[in-house]
Amino acid sequence: MLHVSPVTLARRRRRGFLTTDESARVMRTAQILERAIEVFEAEDMAVDWLNHCNLALGDVTPLSLLDTEFGANEVNRILGTIEHGVFV
Repeated sequence: MLHVSPVTLARRRRRGFLTTDESARVMRTAQILERAIEVFEAEDMAVDWLNHCNLALGDVTPLSLLDTEFGANEVNRILGTIEHGVFV
């Protein structure tokens, strides 16, 4: 999700903070997870949906799209359609 190597991640832990881009990715993921839990009304179902390929998203996992704002908006859009009764 962060697109950093284990060595870089260890360095970030020692420094005590992530870069601005890394922080944005973490925040987007947390927001989408919260939204998915709201839509599916269960954390396990939300996590399952985020980790399985979705045809409406080009047959990729919703989680794989959260590294960009555009991808997160697409995932959020699909969650909105599901919330309104259209299962994709």
